[in-house]
Amino acid sequence: MGKTRHGAPAHRARGHPDPPRRAEEPSRLSRRAARPPPPPPPHPRLDHASAPADSATPAGLEPSFGVWSPAALALRNRDARSEVVPRARRAYAGRMADTVLVERTGAVATLTVNRPDKLNALNVEVLRELSRPFHGLLEAAEPVRAAVLTGAGKAFVAGADIAAMSELSVAEAKRFSDMGHRLLAMLEAAPFPVIAAVNGFALGGGLELALACDFIYASANAKLGQPEVNLGVIPGFGGTQRLMRRVGAARARELVYTGQQLTAAEAAAMGLVNKVLPPESLLEEAHKTARTLADKGPLAVAAAKRVMTRAEDVPLGVACELEAQAFAALFGSDDQKLGMRAFLARTPAVFTGR
Repeated sequence: MGKTRHGAPAHRARGHPDPPRRAEEPSRLSRRAARPPPPPPPHPRLDHASAPADSATPAGLEPSFGVWSPAALALRNRDARSEVVPRARRAYAGRMADTVLVERTGAVATLTVNRPDKLNALNVEVLRELSRPFHGLLEAAEPVRAAVLTGAGKAFVAGADIAAMSELSVAEAKRFSDMGHRLLAMLEAAPFPVIAAVNGFALGGGLELALACDFIYASANAKLGQPEVNLGVIPGFGGTQRLMRRVGAARARELVYTGQQLTAAEAAAMGLVNKVLPPESLLEEAHKTARTLADKGPLAVAAAKRVMTRAEDVPLGVACELEAQAFAALFGSDDQKLGMRAFLARTPAVFTGR
Protein backbone atom coordinates (compact mmCIF):
# COMPACT_ATOMS: atom_id res chain seq x y z
CA MET A 1 0.00 0.00 0.00
CA GLY A 2 1.40 3.40 -0.90
CA LYS A 3 2.37 5.95 1.77
CA THR A 4 2.55 9.75 1.86
CA ARG A 5 5.68 11.73 2.61
CA HIS A 6 4.80 11.66 6.37
CA GLY A 7 4.37 7.90 6.46
CA ALA A 8 0.52 7.68 6.66
CA PRO A 9 -1.32 5.32 4.30
CA ALA A 10 -2.35 7.10 1.12
CA HIS A 11 -6.07 6.32 1.45
CA ARG A 12 -6.16 7.78 5.01
CA ALA A 13 -4.37 10.93 3.91
CA ARG A 14 -7.06 11.46 1.31
CA GLY A 15 -9.73 11.43 4.06
CA HIS A 16 -10.98 7.86 3.60
CA PRO A 17 -11.50 5.56 6.59
CA ASP A 18 -9.80 2.21 6.83
CA PRO A 19 -11.60 -0.40 4.74
CA PRO A 20 -13.62 -2.80 6.93
CA ARG A 21 -12.22 -6.19 7.55
CA ARG A 22 -13.89 -8.86 5.43
CA ALA A 23 -14.45 -11.11 8.47
CA GLU A 24 -16.50 -8.40 10.27
CA GLU A 25 -18.83 -7.68 7.33
CA PRO A 26 -22.32 -9.13 8.13
CA SER A 27 -23.55 -11.74 5.74
CA ARG A 28 -26.54 -11.13 3.49
CA LEU A 29 -28.48 -13.75 5.47
CA SER A 30 -27.81 -12.04 8.83
CA ARG A 31 -28.78 -8.65 7.40
CA ARG A 32 -32.04 -10.15 6.15
CA ALA A 33 -32.74 -11.74 9.54
CA ALA A 34 -32.21 -8.38 11.26
CA ARG A 35 -34.93 -6.69 9.26
CA PRO A 36 -38.14 -5.94 11.20
CA PRO A 37 -41.06 -8.27 10.48
CA PRO A 38 -43.70 -7.03 8.03
CA PRO A 39 -46.87 -5.47 9.48
CA PRO A 40 -49.86 -7.77 9.98
CA PRO A 41 -52.40 -7.99 7.15
CA PRO A 42 -55.50 -5.80 7.31
CA HIS A 43 -58.72 -7.14 8.80
CA PRO A 44 -60.37 -8.90 5.83
CA ARG A 45 -63.94 -8.32 6.94
CA LEU A 46 -63.47 -4.60 7.65
CA ASP A 47 -61.26 -3.51 4.77
CA HIS A 48 -63.17 -0.20 4.54
CA ALA A 49 -63.31 0.46 8.25
CA SER A 50 -61.10 0.63 11.32
CA ALA A 51 -61.82 -1.60 14.29
CA PRO A 52 -61.47 -0.25 17.84
CA ALA A 53 -57.91 0.28 18.96
CA ASP A 54 -57.99 -2.61 21.41
CA SER A 55 -59.25 -5.15 18.89
CA ALA A 56 -57.24 -8.00 17.45
CA THR A 57 -56.57 -8.28 13.75
CA PRO A 58 -56.87 -11.91 12.78
CA ALA A 59 -55.17 -12.93 9.58
CA GLY A 60 -57.24 -13.91 6.58
CA LEU A 61 -57.26 -14.44 2.89
CA GLU A 62 -57.33 -11.46 0.55
CA PRO A 63 -60.44 -11.58 -1.67
CA SER A 64 -60.18 -11.25 -5.43
CA PHE A 65 -61.74 -7.94 -6.49
CA GLY A 66 -63.05 -7.68 -2.92
CA VAL A 67 -65.29 -10.74 -3.38
CA TRP A 68 -65.03 -13.45 -0.74
CA SER A 69 -65.51 -17.07 -1.68
CA PRO A 70 -67.73 -19.10 0.67
CA ALA A 71 -64.72 -21.18 1.74
CA ALA A 72 -62.67 -18.10 2.60
CA LEU A 73 -65.59 -16.54 4.47
CA ALA A 74 -66.14 -19.73 6.48
CA LEU A 75 -62.42 -19.83 7.36
CA ARG A 76 -62.53 -16.18 8.37
CA ASN A 77 -65.56 -16.76 10.63
CA ARG A 78 -63.94 -19.83 12.20
CA ASP A 79 -60.78 -17.88 13.03
CA ALA A 80 -62.80 -14.98 14.42
CA ARG A 81 -64.84 -17.29 16.66
CA SER A 82 -61.74 -18.97 18.09
CA GLU A 83 -59.62 -15.85 18.61
CA VAL A 84 -61.83 -12.85 19.19
CA VAL A 85 -65.11 -14.06 20.64
CA PRO A 86 -64.29 -13.49 24.34
CA ARG A 87 -63.48 -9.84 23.71
CA ALA A 88 -66.43 -9.46 21.34
CA ARG A 89 -68.83 -10.72 24.00
CA ARG A 90 -67.41 -8.26 26.52
CA ALA A 91 -67.86 -5.47 23.98
CA TYR A 92 -71.64 -5.58 24.12
CA ALA A 93 -72.39 -7.36 27.37
CA GLY A 94 -72.98 -4.42 29.71
CA ARG A 95 -70.01 -2.08 29.35
CA MET A 96 -71.91 0.09 26.84
CA ALA A 97 -75.31 -0.36 28.48
CA ASP A 98 -75.82 3.36 29.22
CA THR A 99 -75.07 5.00 25.88
CA VAL A 100 -75.87 2.17 23.45
CA LEU A 101 -78.35 -0.60 24.23
CA VAL A 102 -77.84 -3.91 22.45
CA GLU A 103 -80.48 -6.61 22.31
CA ARG A 104 -80.37 -9.83 20.37
CA THR A 105 -83.24 -12.13 19.43
CA GLY A 106 -82.06 -15.13 17.45
CA ALA A 107 -80.07 -13.92 14.47
CA VAL A 108 -81.42 -10.34 14.70
CA ALA A 109 -79.68 -7.65 16.76
CA THR A 110 -81.10 -4.27 17.78
CA LEU A 111 -78.84 -1.33 18.66
CA THR A 112 -80.43 1.70 20.33
CA VAL A 113 -78.63 5.02 20.81
CA ASN A 114 -79.64 5.92 24.34
CA ARG A 115 -79.20 9.66 25.03
CA PRO A 116 -82.85 10.76 24.95
CA ASP A 117 -82.15 13.86 27.07
CA LYS A 118 -79.75 15.03 24.31
CA LEU A 119 -81.93 13.74 21.43
CA ASN A 120 -79.25 11.04 20.95
CA ALA A 121 -76.77 13.62 19.63
CA LEU A 122 -73.45 12.20 18.49
CA ASN A 123 -70.20 13.02 20.23
CA VAL A 124 -66.87 11.21 20.52
CA GLU A 125 -68.17 8.94 23.27
CA VAL A 126 -71.29 7.91 21.35
CA LEU A 127 -69.29 7.18 18.19
CA ARG A 128 -66.92 5.02 20.21
CA GLU A 129 -69.73 3.26 22.07
CA LEU A 130 -71.50 2.47 18.81
CA SER A 131 -68.34 1.16 17.16
CA ARG A 132 -67.43 -1.28 19.91
CA PRO A 133 -70.67 -3.26 20.24
CA PHE A 134 -71.13 -3.27 16.48
CA HIS A 135 -67.68 -4.74 16.07
CA GLY A 136 -68.68 -7.29 18.70
CA LEU A 137 -71.68 -8.29 16.60
CA LEU A 138 -69.40 -8.81 13.62
CA GLU A 139 -67.29 -11.25 15.63
CA ALA A 140 -70.07 -13.01 17.55
CA ALA A 141 -69.86 -16.80 17.90
CA GLU A 142 -73.42 -17.13 16.62
CA PRO A 143 -73.46 -14.96 13.47
CA VAL A 144 -75.86 -12.03 13.24
CA ARG A 145 -77.86 -12.08 10.02
CA ALA A 146 -79.65 -8.71 10.29
CA ALA A 147 -79.59 -5.66 12.56
CA VAL A 148 -81.92 -2.78 13.41
CA LEU A 149 -80.50 0.60 14.45
CA THR A 150 -82.77 3.10 16.23
CA GLY A 151 -82.83 5.81 18.90
CA ALA A 152 -84.38 6.14 22.34
CA GLY A 153 -87.12 8.69 22.92
CA LYS A 154 -88.39 11.05 20.26
CA ALA A 155 -85.28 11.16 18.08
CA PHE A 156 -83.30 8.71 15.97
CA VAL A 157 -80.19 10.90 16.16
CA ALA A 158 -80.80 14.65 16.04
CA GLY A 159 -77.28 15.37 14.79
CA ALA A 160 -73.88 15.94 16.31
CA ASP A 161 -73.50 17.39 19.78
CA ILE A 162 -73.14 21.10 18.95
CA ALA A 163 -71.94 22.01 22.44
CA ALA A 164 -69.10 19.51 22.11
CA MET A 165 -68.29 20.58 18.53
CA SER A 166 -68.35 24.33 18.99
CA GLU A 167 -64.82 24.63 20.39
CA LEU A 168 -63.06 22.04 18.20
CA SER A 169 -59.82 23.02 16.52
CA VAL A 170 -59.16 22.18 12.89
CA ALA A 171 -57.17 19.08 13.89
CA GLU A 172 -59.80 17.98 16.41
CA ALA A 173 -62.58 18.44 13.86
CA LYS A 174 -60.70 16.23 11.41
CA ARG A 175 -60.29 13.51 14.04
CA PHE A 176 -64.00 13.71 14.90
CA SER A 177 -64.93 13.44 11.23
CA ASP A 178 -62.60 10.48 10.79
CA MET A 179 -64.29 8.68 13.71
CA GLY A 180 -67.67 9.12 12.08
CA HIS A 181 -66.39 7.91 8.71
CA ARG A 182 -64.91 4.78 10.28
CA LEU A 183 -68.16 3.90 12.04
CA LEU A 184 -70.27 4.42 8.92
CA ALA A 185 -67.83 2.46 6.79
CA MET A 186 -68.17 -0.39 9.30
CA LEU A 187 -71.94 -0.36 8.87
CA GLU A 188 -71.58 -0.49 5.09
CA ALA A 189 -68.98 -3.25 5.21
CA ALA A 190 -70.97 -5.48 7.57
CA PRO A 191 -71.86 -8.84 5.97
CA PHE A 192 -75.47 -8.50 7.11
CA PRO A 193 -78.14 -5.88 6.30
CA VAL A 194 -78.72 -2.99 8.72
CA ILE A 195 -82.13 -1.31 8.89
CA ALA A 196 -82.35 2.24 10.23
CA ALA A 197 -85.63 2.63 12.15
CA VAL A 198 -85.92 6.44 12.15
CA ASN A 199 -88.32 7.18 14.99
CA GLY A 200 -88.05 10.97 14.97
CA PHE A 201 -85.36 13.52 14.17
CA ALA A 202 -82.61 12.30 11.82
CA LEU A 203 -80.67 15.47 11.13
CA GLY A 204 -77.04 16.07 10.24
CA GLY A 205 -74.99 13.18 11.59
CA GLY A 206 -78.23 11.32 12.28
CA LEU A 207 -79.20 11.26 8.63
CA GLU A 208 -75.63 10.36 7.71
CA LEU A 209 -75.86 7.39 10.11
CA ALA A 210 -79.12 6.28 8.48
CA LEU A 211 -77.64 6.68 4.99
CA ALA A 212 -74.93 4.12 5.84
CA CYS A 213 -77.67 1.55 6.55
CA ASP A 214 -79.17 -0.65 3.85
CA PHE A 215 -82.81 0.34 4.39
CA ILE A 216 -84.39 3.37 6.05
CA TYR A 217 -87.81 2.91 7.66
CA ALA A 218 -89.24 6.13 9.05
CA SER A 219 -92.13 6.92 11.35
CA ALA A 220 -94.73 9.30 9.95
CA ASN A 221 -93.55 12.06 12.31
CA ALA A 222 -89.87 11.81 11.39
CA LYS A 223 -87.84 14.80 10.17
CA LEU A 224 -84.78 14.26 7.99
CA GLY A 225 -82.18 16.66 6.62
CA GLN A 226 -78.60 17.93 6.40
CA PRO A 227 -78.83 21.37 8.05
CA GLU A 228 -75.10 21.85 8.67
CA VAL A 229 -74.88 25.00 6.50
CA ASN A 230 -77.01 26.73 9.15
CA LEU A 231 -74.05 26.24 11.50
CA GLY A 232 -71.41 27.41 9.04
CA VAL A 233 -70.12 23.92 8.21
CA ILE A 234 -70.98 21.01 5.89
CA PRO A 235 -71.81 17.35 6.57
CA GLY A 236 -68.74 15.63 7.99
CA PHE A 237 -69.67 11.93 8.08
CA GLY A 238 -70.20 11.29 4.37
CA GLY A 239 -73.51 13.08 3.88
CA THR A 240 -72.41 14.97 0.77
CA GLN A 241 -71.51 11.66 -0.88
CA ARG A 242 -74.05 9.07 0.32
CA LEU A 243 -76.98 11.44 -0.11
CA MET A 244 -76.07 11.96 -3.78
CA ARG A 245 -75.86 8.21 -4.30
CA ARG A 246 -79.25 7.72 -2.65
CA VAL A 247 -81.36 10.47 -4.24
CA GLY A 248 -79.24 11.83 -7.11
CA ALA A 249 -76.94 14.83 -7.40
CA ALA A 250 -79.58 17.50 -8.09
CA ARG A 251 -81.75 16.73 -5.07
CA ALA A 252 -78.76 16.15 -2.80
CA ARG A 253 -77.25 19.52 -3.72
CA GLU A 254 -80.52 21.28 -2.95
CA LEU A 255 -80.86 19.57 0.43
CA VAL A 256 -77.24 20.23 1.47
CA TYR A 257 -77.06 23.81 0.17
CA THR A 258 -80.38 24.90 1.71
CA GLY A 259 -80.34 22.79 4.87
CA GLN A 260 -83.99 21.92 4.20
CA GLN A 261 -85.70 19.49 6.53
CA LEU A 262 -87.96 16.85 4.97
CA THR A 263 -91.01 15.12 6.31
CA ALA A 264 -91.04 11.33 6.12
CA ALA A 265 -93.49 11.47 3.22
CA GLU A 266 -91.27 13.91 1.28
CA ALA A 267 -88.23 11.74 1.94
CA ALA A 268 -90.08 8.64 0.70
CA ALA A 269 -91.22 10.43 -2.46
CA MET A 270 -87.60 11.10 -3.49
CA GLY A 271 -86.37 7.61 -2.60
CA LEU A 272 -84.51 8.58 0.55
CA VAL A 273 -86.77 6.44 2.76
CA ASN A 274 -87.97 2.91 1.97
CA LYS A 275 -91.15 2.93 4.07
CA VAL A 276 -93.18 5.39 6.11
CA LEU A 277 -94.96 3.75 9.05
CA PRO A 278 -97.11 4.76 12.02
CA PRO A 279 -94.85 5.50 15.02
CA GLU A 280 -96.34 2.68 17.07
CA SER A 281 -95.56 0.03 14.43
CA LEU A 282 -92.15 1.26 13.22
CA LEU A 283 -89.98 -1.11 15.24
CA GLU A 284 -92.36 -4.02 14.71
CA GLU A 285 -92.12 -3.64 10.93
CA ALA A 286 -88.35 -3.15 11.03
CA HIS A 287 -87.94 -6.34 13.05
CA LYS A 288 -90.32 -8.20 10.76
CA THR A 289 -88.16 -7.31 7.77
CA ALA A 290 -85.01 -8.18 9.71
CA ARG A 291 -86.40 -11.65 10.51
CA THR A 292 -87.24 -12.15 6.84
CA LEU A 293 -83.67 -11.23 5.89
CA ALA A 294 -82.28 -13.57 8.56
CA ASP A 295 -84.10 -16.51 6.94
CA LYS A 296 -82.40 -15.97 3.58
CA GLY A 297 -79.07 -17.46 2.56
CA PRO A 298 -76.59 -15.39 4.61
CA LEU A 299 -73.71 -15.89 2.19
CA ALA A 300 -75.90 -14.79 -0.70
CA VAL A 301 -77.20 -11.72 1.15
CA ALA A 302 -73.64 -10.77 2.17
CA ALA A 303 -72.40 -11.20 -1.41
CA ALA A 304 -75.28 -9.12 -2.81
CA LYS A 305 -74.61 -6.32 -0.32
CA ARG A 306 -70.87 -6.36 -1.01
CA VAL A 307 -71.24 -6.32 -4.80
CA MET A 308 -73.95 -3.63 -4.81
CA THR A 309 -71.93 -1.42 -2.46
CA ARG A 310 -68.77 -1.79 -4.55
CA ALA A 311 -70.71 -1.15 -7.76
CA GLU A 312 -71.25 2.49 -6.76
CA ASP A 313 -67.53 3.19 -7.13
CA VAL A 314 -66.55 1.29 -10.29
CA PRO A 315 -67.52 1.30 -13.98
CA LEU A 316 -70.42 -0.92 -15.08
CA GLY A 317 -68.16 -3.49 -16.72
CA VAL A 318 -66.10 -3.93 -13.54
CA ALA A 319 -69.26 -4.12 -11.44
CA CYS A 320 -70.67 -6.86 -13.66
CA GLU A 321 -67.42 -8.79 -13.32
CA LEU A 322 -67.69 -8.50 -9.53
CA GLU A 323 -71.21 -9.89 -9.77
CA ALA A 324 -70.11 -12.79 -11.97
CA GLN A 325 -67.30 -13.69 -9.56
CA ALA A 326 -69.59 -13.59 -6.52
CA PHE A 327 -72.30 -15.59 -8.34
CA ALA A 328 -69.82 -18.31 -9.31
CA ALA A 329 -68.18 -18.43 -5.86
CA LEU A 330 -71.50 -19.19 -4.19
CA PHE A 331 -71.71 -22.47 -6.12
CA GLY A 332 -68.92 -23.69 -3.85
CA SER A 333 -71.10 -23.25 -0.76
CA ASP A 334 -73.33 -25.67 1.12
CA ASP A 335 -76.05 -23.00 1.13
CA GLN A 336 -76.33 -23.09 -2.66
CA LYS A 337 -76.82 -26.84 -2.62
CA LEU A 338 -79.31 -26.65 0.26
CA GLY A 339 -81.27 -23.84 -1.36
CA MET A 340 -81.60 -25.39 -4.80
CA ARG A 341 -82.28 -28.85 -3.41
CA ALA A 342 -85.05 -27.41 -1.20
CA PHE A 343 -86.55 -25.51 -4.14
CA LEU A 344 -86.70 -28.64 -6.28
CA ALA A 345 -88.23 -30.59 -3.40
CA ARG A 346 -90.66 -27.72 -2.70
CA THR A 347 -89.59 -27.49 0.94
CA PRO A 348 -88.28 -24.47 2.91
CA ALA A 349 -84.52 -24.09 2.91
CA VAL A 350 -82.71 -23.89 6.25
CA PHE A 351 -79.39 -22.18 5.50
CA THR A 352 -76.27 -22.79 7.56
CA GLY A 353 -74.02 -19.97 6.36
CA ARG A 354 -71.44 -22.40 4.98
